[in-house]
Amino acid sequence: MTFKAGLVLAQSISRLGLLLVVMSSAGVSNGVLADTFIFGAQNIDYYPHYRFKDKQDRGYMGALFEEFAKRYGHSVTYVAYPTKRLNLEMSNGQIDFIYPENPAWQSKEFNKKSNTIYSDAIITSFGNTMVLPERLNTGIKSFSSVAVPLGFVPVMYAELVAQNKVTIVNVPDAIAALRMVLLKRVDGADVERNVANHLLANMGQENALVSDPNLPSDAATFHLATLKHPLVIQQFNEFMEKNQTLIIQLKQRYKLIEPTIPPQSKYQDD
Repeated sequence: MTFKAGLVLAQSISRLGLLLVVMSSAGVSNGVLADTFIFGAQNIDYYPHYRFKDKQDRGYMGALFEEFAKRYGHSVTYVAYPTKRLNLEMSNGQIDFIYPENPAWQSKEFNKKSNTIYSDAIITSFGNTMVLPERLNTGIKSFSSVAVPLGFVPVMYAELVAQNKVTIVNVPDAIAALRMVLLKRVDGADVERNVANHLLANMGQENALVSDPNLPSDAATFHLATLKHPLVIQQFNEFMEKNQTLIIQLKQRYKLIEPTIPPQSKYQDD
């Protein structure tokens, strides 16, 4: 080997070593290079689950994803849009991830055509009906109206509505739904249990409404979804699997209660 050839080889090895150092410092894990992602969420206050318009405290999911991003060197920009625009922005490639999502909310045909990739379940929401304590366990026969925040589909009441046994009263948001029950203008409110308890406490009405186990309920898992970052989803799944203690601590911090028997936690296209 000539001196010139040896020098070229040494320089190449040096550059390779520098490249590896740069990649390592950038946070390469499982073939995923650290990057800046746009994280989209619904522009509603669904605290303690999430509240992405609040830069100080984005709720459980915000805390969990921030910890994931920090450990793997990712930078994250958060945006909040109405649900329909959220999905449109991801379809147009303007958003990298959206939350919350669930494959059951879309048809199997849509999931196949869109190539949407879902994370494992992040948490199970406690969909239920909040009522006055005096109505607890009185059953569905004496139940005739339920307040539902705009933007939410009362799936658990669909059959009863179709049978003209229950009337849906649409209201601007979850607070309005709870107030309707407190004022006895409706029999119940279709508001997720953790969200309802948080809002009631802020209203100075803690325990003024209770979850009625004898009325329709709907447990649903929340997932992270993407069209173009399957490796990051894999990385996030591994992060959750390896950090169960952190997840338990965050759920305790945000006082999140999950249904006793959660539905299927992993997305299966069958």
